[in-house]
Amino acid sequence: MDWNNKEDVLFAILKNGNSLQIASEKLKDDKEVVLSAVNDWGWSLEFASDRLKDDPEVVKRAIKQNGGALEFASDRLKDDPKIVIEACKNNSEALKWASDKLKNNKNLVMEACKQSGGALSYVSHELRNNKEVVMEAMKNDGYFLIYASERLKNDFEVVKTACNNFKYAFEFAGDKIKEQFPTVESFLNSEKDVDKDNLWKEKVNNDKDNQWER
Repeated sequence: MDWNNKEDVLFAILKNGNSLQIASEKLKDDKEVVLSAVNDWGWSLEFASDRLKDDPEVVKRAIKQNGGALEFASDRLKDDPKIVIEACKNNSEALKWASDKLKNNKNLVMEACKQSGGALSYVSHELRNNKEVVMEAMKNDGYFLIYASERLKNDFEVVKTACNNFKYAFEFAGDKIKEQFPTVESFLNSEKDVDKDNLWKEKVNNDKDNQWER
């Protein structure tokens, strides 16, 4: 096997895209060879030349096979919304490798959270405090309430959505919620018929009224 020979390398890649790592540096910079490799195994983008890691066609092919391959794209392409959103559609964990700027892009983050609630663990602190974003994640997987801001861990609707999806998410609820409800069961059975936007306000007011009645 001659790893400097293009035909030999292409044949090896047809069997296993990971074979790119053994190819010569020259062939790691050959677009045809690299496209063939990432088409079979997206992660082989790691072994491509820097020039091809910055090639949109190559990177798109890689993330189509596995969104996590975004890890090995150039910084320029990690800051490209179209590239990153495609990667997130394939694998929400790809958001981990996006630029800080895009981790603060609400539309992109919402798309990632639709795919997996776990995407919330990679978003900016600002968006962890955005109710719309956090709600999207909670609808997908309540466990990731752990990554919401303290303010939203005390938001009745957010916590209710999380617990309806994964009741043990109540462990991550804020102190204000836990002061009102000692168990997840009492929380889930509370205020079912009240308008969600007014849940917390009405709960607090009712408790104040009950204190006066006592």
